Amino acid sequence: MRIAITIWNDRISPVFDVTANAVIFECEGQALLSRSAVALTDGSAIAKVAQLVEAGADVLVCGAISRDAHVGATNAGLRVYAFIAGDAVEILQALLVGRLEGADYAMPGCGRRAGCHGGGPKGRGRRCQVGSGLFPRLEQEERKV
Repeated sequence: MRIAITIWNDRISPVFDVTANAVIFECEGQALLSRSAVALTDGSAIAKVAQLVEAGADVLVCGAISRDAHVGATNAGLRVYAFIAGDAVEILQALLVGRLEGADYAMPGCGRRAGCHGGGPKGRGRRCQVGSGLFPRLEQEERKV
């Protein structure tokens, strides 16, 4: 599995659409086989998705991401973990052992916490999961298989 993590100062980049760097970790089970840096030089978020796909990524872990970029990533075959925050290495380890799915690594304001993605007066009724209510959880996707 090749996991692309957007990076800013050794942490998850807060916004995918404007990030300039990613690291692709090649993993087998919980073992890290290799890592390579990817400069995301193209301007648009969709172009950045294309660069990650071209680099062989299977999974994308990032902070906030626009709906268009998320749709483009999933349509390109990437499994997306969005609205994630924290130290990149810690996030990678959590993903490899199946612990990325909780509020522990969700961006502030996300992960079923008050105020998550329009949870105020205008956004009532929207439930949030890691990655927001718009994006399915890995666990739910695996049950379908």
